[in-house]
Amino acid sequence: MTPPPVIQKLNCREITVSPELQPRIELDEDLIAKYRGEMLEGIEFDPIEVVSDGTTRWVTDGHHRLSAAIAAGFEQIPATVVRGDFQKALLHAARANARHGSPRKSGDKRRQVEMALATDDGAKWSDHEVARWCGVSHTLVGSIRKSSLATVASEKPQNRVFKTKHGTTATMKTANIGRTSSSSAGKRDEGVSLPPPRPAPVVSDPAPLDGAGRPIPDDPYLRRVFATRDEALELVAQITALKQQAGRLSGKPGFEAWNQKHYDGFGTVQQELRQWFMPHGICPNWPNCRVGGCKVCGNKGFITEGAWNIVAKDYGLKPVKSGT
Repeated sequence: MTPPPVIQKLNCREITVSPELQPRIELDEDLIAKYRGEMLEGIEFDPIEVVSDGTTRWVTDGHHRLSAAIAAGFEQIPATVVRGDFQKALLHAARANARHGSPRKSGDKRRQVEMALATDDGAKWSDHEVARWCGVSHTLVGSIRKSSLATVASEKPQNRVFKTKHGTTATMKTANIGRTSSSSAGKRDEGVSLPPPRPAPVVSDPAPLDGAGRPIPDDPYLRRVFATRDEALELVAQITALKQQAGRLSGKPGFEAWNQKHYDGFGTVQQELRQWFMPHGICPNWPNCRVGGCKVCGNKGFITEGAWNIVAKDYGLKPVKSGT
């Protein structure tokens, strides 16, 4: 009998990230940056999922969280560990993000169905069973399965055995029947002017994000302001750790009189820093706020977390919930 999953802290660098188990077409770098900032703020995330055969630990659900933890400098990450081989890891990756996490794109869903059908178990399941596992429609599964079978059939040699007029047996290759040879195709295309190939699009680096997940304008001053945000977040995380350490002293020998009020100061400093000093988001009046007389940001172009919560309702913004 397979042992039940257990939650434990694993070394981030000892977890295997296999491209074959990546359920998304591509990772979202902006989402990784957002998760990293929240982790440094002390926000707790659900454990990632790992399938282990006793030697290798494959991440099957939580690629963004693992990348963010590594980027934040964390050595360990909580993980739900499931016992199994690579086939089981592939099957588990096929259902990742079906009910949580960042919404999947259509390409992600197709990839996960293909992953499930590539396993021994998934290949035996009906379209409805695969659909329930992957969190997609059974019609999508049926379409992908039919396409896969057609591809396999097209790769098989297409020969026909027949009898000649002399009574002997011969084989005819039928794969190329109906196809046009390259030479004849070339003759038909003579004199046809084809349009020049379109130049490849220029892909620029994505703009950094503010604390609300919105792009920071290409403004030198604002870019410098938000560059200090990461430093402030690290300081907030350090203050959180100090407060926790101070709390653990309570009740220990020699610290019987040590109680909450003696280390509340840590939380006060942390709250003041986050609420009224650390930049949180671009001013909702940007860029008009630079004209002058902006009562929201004082013409600075950005506001703190406290100011953000004050004006959130008026501007349709999502308030920030922060602990101390």
